[in-house]
Amino acid sequence: QKLIRLDMTEYADGSGLQKLLGTDGKRDPGALAIAVQQNPSAVVLFDELEKASQMVKNALMPLLDEGRLTTSYGLVLDFTNTIVIATSNAGSDFIRTQVQSGAAVASFERQLVDQLISKGIFLTEFINRFDGVVVFTPLSPAEVEAVVTLQVSALKNRLYKDKGITIDFAPTVLTTLAKKGYDPVFGARALQRVMANDLETVIAKKIISES
Repeated sequence: QKLIRLDMTEYADGSGLQKLLGTDGKRDPGALAIAVQQNPSAVVLFDELEKASQMVKNALMPLLDEGRLTTSYGLVLDFTNTIVIATSNAGSDFIRTQVQSGAAVASFERQLVDQLISKGIFLTEFINRFDGVVVFTPLSPAEVEAVVTLQVSALKNRLYKDKGITIDFAPTVLTTLAKKGYDPVFGARALQRVMANDLETVIAKKIISES
């Protein structure tokens, strides 16, 4: 409820800055202005920040530096009670290559940041305004299986709450779902689809056939 998520792929073109910060306080206040005014104490997530236009990234610098941002129509947005997080897939291929070679994150973290700067994805002054850069490595098979366990647990609870049905799964089911739902390149993005097709649909058909 306290998370403001902005998909930065929506702010990639020339109109990105206008969509984010608006042009008029009443008719076109901008997505960020609306969100922060409605929820001034929140976690602000700029998702896939590398996709945003350079104009948008430049405009965000005062926010990261001073905790305030002025819209194009003069409204000052206060971010002093927010936590600002940005995610980025930039450099994911480099990270995967390094991890596969056995390198520890600490040994290539600086090289990764330098690479993002040299490629013009982020400016040095932009990166330096963040308190920290956290490198996430690809999920291990055990971690994917842990995700599956959580999702299966949520499904079991939902079935019991909505249908009064108690269901148990063999450990091999969790392992099979984890293997099928994980890809070294795309991570666990396919997991939801596998859960829906290979588990939820099967259970739903069983419920219908016995009703």
